[in-house]
Amino acid sequence: MKPVEQKPLEMAPEVVTQKGLVYAGVHEFRSRFAWAPDPRKVGLVDCLVDYRLRDDSPEAFEEHGKPENERCFAVAVGFDGTFRRTPLPVASVRDAVLGWTDALTLRVTNAGKGVQVRVK
Repeated sequence: MKPVEQKPLEMAPEVVTQKGLVYAGVHEFRSRFAWAPDPRKVGLVDCLVDYRLRDDSPEAFEEHGKPENERCFAVAVGFDGTFRRTPLPVASVRDAVLGWTDALTLRVTNAGKGVQVRVK
């Protein structure tokens, strides 16, 4: 497979949004990437966290705020940028193990329980 030519973005994408003292939608990758057997897909655990600052001072910004509204997902991403995600219990993410059962199915396992994400 030949490398794909990368074109620079005119503007950085807005991922995190600020609403008052809350920075919403911060991505935290909580696992290693797991490549599919055909290397055209990758799996990962992605958690979105919102951070609430104590006030609008520069010191509060440096402290990073208090995490809230945490939500986690098993995510399978295709070579073309398409992705599928399945919610995961936040408590199950810490020791999760990722692996592909076949070229289209990502499995996330923790303490004997598993979640599967199937990609086109």
